[in-house]
Amino acid sequence: GMHFSEILTPDEFARLTSKSDAAGAWAVAFNWATIAGAFALVAYWPKVVTIVVALIVLGGRQLGLAILMHDCAHRALFLSAALNHFVGRWLCANPVLADLDAYRRYHLHHHRNAGTDADADRSNYAPYPVGRASMLRKILRDLSGITGVRNALLIVKMNCGLIAYQLSYKQRRLDRDDRKPLEIVATGMRNLSGPVAANAAMFAVCYLAGNGWLYLLWPAAWLTTYQLFSRIRNAAEHAVVPDMNDTSPLKNTRTTYARWWERLTIAPNSVNWHLEHHLQPSVPPHRLREFHRLLERKGLLAGAEIADGYLEVIRKLAAPPRTAG
Repeated sequence: GMHFSEILTPDEFARLTSKSDAAGAWAVAFNWATIAGAFALVAYWPKVVTIVVALIVLGGRQLGLAILMHDCAHRALFLSAALNHFVGRWLCANPVLADLDAYRRYHLHHHRNAGTDADADRSNYAPYPVGRASMLRKILRDLSGITGVRNALLIVKMNCGLIAYQLSYKQRRLDRDDRKPLEIVATGMRNLSGPVAANAAMFAVCYLAGNGWLYLLWPAAWLTTYQLFSRIRNAAEHAVVPDMNDTSPLKNTRTTYARWWERLTIAPNSVNWHLEHHLQPSVPPHRLREFHRLLERKGLLAGAEIADGYLEVIRKLAAPPRTAG
């Protein structure tokens, strides 16, 4: 593969990989301000239309928090490991029922193994393209909450130590379990204490503001829009690429140009610059666009998989399935 020491000058490399606490803090603050705005919209004007808008915005920001957790897992959002860990855990992972440390181990494995059968994420993108009917069924399962309920149950099982941690949500049972039921429950309660505390705090804020019921928008979005946006984002990164079995990100990873409404929903916090992220995971999110332009200027993206918007990607995902030739 290509080595960055060969294509970037030392100055370019230093600039592109320089982290910024201000940029990290701004990203976290922007995501939470948007979340607060969605709650405020429904609080002041509780109508079906505002609830639908809020569910779309909240699902997009839940994905946004998951992406910021991802950036903290790479220790790319803030300068210090401690700040990445604290903010990544409490302000990003816990509110969306995620686990920063488990995710970090899992995700770094994905970076090492992308383009090979060893990639634990592979079952999320290998089946594509799936055909229009199958794609439509997936979207309906997500928006109706079926996927969300299934994934919530799997998260509980993972936290109880009943199944292995993974994000393709394929259940891999662990070896013979000698624990008593109470021990299993205790493990689950200990592992889920952070997510429960973060969500209790969110409920408390709504309750103290005089609208305790508003909190329900958060789990409702998690069960529906968040699942759909996660699915599309996940598939867009590595599905239907020039060569899924090539270890070069130039062949196995897609970058997608995102419009503002796509950045609000399926591609928050610069996650659309995914090829750049795989080429050099230490580049913080606020530098990925600049990195993209630099690679383009150097002519290094010729033949790379770059999509002009997510509708183009969804059309590829929903194309007729490839027949075994």
